[in-house]
Amino acid sequence: MSRSVTMHSRIGSVAMACLIVFSPMTRAEPSPAARESAATLLRAMGLERTMMAGVAAMVDVQIRQNATLVPFRDVLLSWAERFLTWDAVAPQLIDLYAERFTEAELQDLIAFYQSPTGRKSLVELPVLTRQGAALGAELAKKHAPELERMIRERAEELRKAMPAAAPARP
Repeated sequence: MSRSVTMHSRIGSVAMACLIVFSPMTRAEPSPAARESAATLLRAMGLERTMMAGVAAMVDVQIRQNATLVPFRDVLLSWAERFLTWDAVAPQLIDLYAERFTEAELQDLIAFYQSPTGRKSLVELPVLTRQGAALGAELAKKHAPELERMIRERAEELRKAMPAAAPARP
């Protein structure tokens, strides 16, 4: 065998080994029991109810960010009710949970969310998340002048680093 054929063969073997070693691991399909546990968990978490309430909140956020959408609120809600349904998203959510947690972990989570503390966390965590976001927004607002100054400084650095435009040729 010629030297170049041997070299190409070795390169091919190394490339194949790299593909095998560095390729993402494929996950096994979740078992029916894991999928059922995931579905039970989503019910225990009240995720369907939360999601449906979240749709209206999402529409209202969009309207606050873009006032021109106000006359279309009913259209947005109608679209969301038609396409952003629990039946459309639940199978994918079940798979996500079943892939990320073992069946034993799913059972632990179910037990937690069915406990008084777990039920309380479902009520309190969204409130705490909103309050935490408000704290972060307030802190960002307080330091916005520093951010604006830093952006101006970087813009000036970038402007100075650009080569001067060449004069136009006739």
